[in-house]
Parts: sequence; structure tokens; C-alpha cells
Amino acid sequence: MTDEQYLIGFSNVYEQNPFTRALRESLEALAAEHPEVELMVRDNDRDTQRAIQNSRDFAAAGVDVGIVFHIDQRAGESLASPLRNTNTPIISVDVPIDRTFYFGLDNERVGREGGEVLADWINRHWDGQLDKTLVVADHKLLTFFQNRVLCALDVLDERVPAYDEDHTIFVDNGETSAITAERVGQVFDRWQGLEHIAVVSLNDDFAVGALQAIRERGRAGQVAMMSHDGTEIAQAEFARDDNMMVVSTLLDPAEYAERLIDLALKLVRNEAVEQWNYANTTPMTPDNYHELLGDGA
Repeated sequence: MTDEQYLIGFSNVYEQNPFTRALRESLEALAAEHPEVELMVRDNDRDTQRAIQNSRDFAAAGVDVGIVFHIDQRAGESLASPLRNTNTPIISVDVPIDRTFYFGLDNERVGREGGEVLADWINRHWDGQLDKTLVVADHKLLTFFQNRVLCALDVLDERVPAYDEDHTIFVDNGETSAITAERVGQVFDRWQGLEHIAVVSLNDDFAVGALQAIRERGRAGQVAMMSHDGTEIAQAEFARDDNMMVVSTLLDPAEYAERLIDLALKLVRNEAVEQWNYANTTPMTPDNYHELLGDGA
């Protein structure tokens, strides 16, 4: 037991994503097991001005550590400034902010790992044939985060002879599944007659609209998809007879929570902390997801 009490602020990117919601729930559950920790939670709701205000609220409340999870990498300095002004240590989650402690994905590694699974599937099931590649991403993210799709494309280029960078299209997700579905649908309407299409999605949440649009057009059998987060979205897709999902990187929100609390406590206790800290990940596929999830099916 310790007599010290620590207030930790956590601003979550938004609550509609299954992974980020599970992360917040895991953080709250873990904080409840630490009597010395009080958790102050805010929802950024993918709104940068709201995220900045949440950082101001943390600074005003005198948090001992601020954990910031926000999608707009260009706004990093504005997000950090209120906490820097109070000399508060900052942990940035998944989207790095300069001069903060990072915890999250090693995007190059997970991009290549997922890309290898996708490339091997295309070579095995389509005999290496590939007509087009569609990337569903987010314009607010800079290269560090986008590497999870860019490195996957590098692997396709290396391993799939038919891959052509000139036949690759990027679509911004539009921040709602309805907008994603509309944009992806427009692309597939132009790609009539093509039967071998790779779809690389930044995460499962972005994949929802793409899956909807493709399925509505009866094109599921013509698509091989790669995604990330390993949420129930991917798991439900794996279980379908017309599954399009080849791989979704499995993340563990409980591990994220445990590592974030550990980093925060080290910072408030002035213990040594590395600037770059990476989560454990595993490529999850229709063949291994039951085993990885331990559901015994």
C-alpha cells in the first residue's frame, strides 16, 4: 500500500470503436484495482477542439499524468500544450505526439505482418492474380500511423507479381461507416468486371462500411481484405460463409490498459521510462481466431 494518490487523465479517441471502448473499460477496471489511482476519463469523440478542451480540463484538474489518444496527428502540439504548461508527463496512444512517451502499435511491423498474410492468401487462392487494391484510411493521420497500410502495400509489391501501385486507390473513411460505404461503393461501381480486389483497411471500424458496400453489390467473392484491431467486427466476418476478411491484427485492450497504467505509475514515481513502447500483436485469421481467443470452438 502507498499513501500517495495519483490522478491520471485519459482522453479516448471515441467510444464507437469496439477496441477503444474496450480499452476505456479495461482502464477503468484496472484503475479500480489500484487504490492509489483515480482515473479521469474524457471522450474526444474524434473532435480536435473537444480533445484540446479535454487536455485543458486535465491540466486544470491537476492530473499527475495525461494519457492522450486522438486521431488527428497534426494537432499533437495543441493537445499537449495545456499539459506541458503544467509540467505534466504525457503518454500518447497509437498516434504519437512529439516529446511525449508513446505506447501503441509498431505500425511498420503490423503492416508487414498483415501484408504477408494477405499476399500469401492472394498467391495461394488467386494464383497471384490481383486487378486492383483499395486502401481505406484517414487523411488526418500522417506517415507514422499510415505505415500500417503503406508497409502492407510494400509487401504486396514484393510478393504479388500482379500488384501495381498505379492500380491502387486510397479512400478517406469520412469518419462514419455510411460515408465509407458510399465512397467504397462508388469505387466498386467503377470496377465492374474485376474479380480479384484487395482491400486494405486501417482498422476494423473503417472496414464496416467497406464490407457493407461490397456485400450489397454481391462482390464478396471477389475481395480479400486486411484490417487491424481483431475486434468482434473481424471475428463476426471470419464466421461468415462469404467471409472477405483474410487477416485482422489482434490487439488486447487489457494489455493496453495494463501497460498504460504501468507507464503512468513509473512516470509519477520518477522511474525510467522508454520513449517508445510497443504493444504485443498477432495476425488473426479465420484459421486461428478461435485458438487466439480461447473460445474452444
